[in-house]
Amino acid sequence: MRLPFLKTSLTSTLLLSGCTDATTDTATTELYSTSSTVSETGGTTYTGSTNIAEVCESPEPGESIFPLYPIYPEVPDECIQDWWRGCELEPGYALAEPSTTCTITDGFDSSGAMQAEFWTAYNYGRDYFGAYGPVYVYFLGPTSEQSNEDIFRLRGERRAVVDACDSVEDQMGWYLGSAQEELAAANNGSPGMFSIAGNTPCHPIIDFVMINPKENELLGITLHEYTHVYQVAHVLSFDGESDYSLESWIMEGQATYAAAKFASQEGWGPDFTDAMMAMKKYGGNITPMGIDGFLDKGIPFDLDDESYWETGEINPGIVYYQLGAWAWAYLIDTVDGDYDVALKFFIADVPLIGKEAAFEYHFGMTLDMFFDEFDEFILGDDAAWRAILE
Repeated sequence: MRLPFLKTSLTSTLLLSGCTDATTDTATTELYSTSSTVSETGGTTYTGSTNIAEVCESPEPGESIFPLYPIYPEVPDECIQDWWRGCELEPGYALAEPSTTCTITDGFDSSGAMQAEFWTAYNYGRDYFGAYGPVYVYFLGPTSEQSNEDIFRLRGERRAVVDACDSVEDQMGWYLGSAQEELAAANNGSPGMFSIAGNTPCHPIIDFVMINPKENELLGITLHEYTHVYQVAHVLSFDGESDYSLESWIMEGQATYAAAKFASQEGWGPDFTDAMMAMKKYGGNITPMGIDGFLDKGIPFDLDDESYWETGEINPGIVYYQLGAWAWAYLIDTVDGDYDVALKFFIADVPLIGKEAAFEYHFGMTLDMFFDEFDEFILGDDAAWRAILE
């Protein structure tokens, strides 16, 4: 998952997941509300799942959210000029409509086995993190090109900003043009592409896209991606320089850690310590290179350097996912193993007081202090790394 607007396609994510009961101390609850409403300080969470049908449906031919389709709405007299970045998000915006809608390619996963895996892990994630939305889930496979075309058109309609000064028809053209690679992958059966995509703050929704998933991989992937749903729900800015945004090492590192931790607890994957140490030594399905092999090269890196997505100088999977997961293991160890503090409470307070202040509040150090400590930590031997997991 990537910023801005969290549109990304990765061929895979680390396959693991799970949950625990939340506990907080008095200081934490001053900022982090455990109710489903806005607290006196503005903090919001959701403590239970909404009632949504655990079903994925294929679109009917010509199905549209616009009643006069193929005629799209005209531009309104009073329209939003900068509809991509011209609106502001408020804390708790993703609680207004915490719904989930799942759409699937006609004929794909006819046995329902993959959908059953998905809903098991998705509900698990909602029970732990809370329900946010609206979330649109897309199961895409090569069983019907026409159905896939219908789904991508429907997805574009759901993302369109009706009040924008650019017409819905123009927005649909731009979206469908940018989605051709994903559509082709769905039609030709390209293996495993998974992504979370946010949308403009003028129409905030969350897309969860799975292209050609396979059985026995969706438990972990879904928990990884639902961690992103929770993170996106608490991001007020997609400007990487903003104190109200989240860098990739935070987002991918947390999601990778959560998947590994929770899978171990639920019996959905290997032992947590074994999974983390394997990531250190051998890598994972994001990259075949382990952390050890990367560090042996002596290449300087910064966890918060977002340029690795674009430059190719350093594999972003190693830094943001693998080292990111260990960064969160290190931080969680500093709070006596209470991963709720890292995965939930810290994230929930970012939209209230900003990332820098929230980090210092929950971990007792500045981000720069942490980066210095972590640089020292990774020089340690296996015993030192293993010790923070136990």
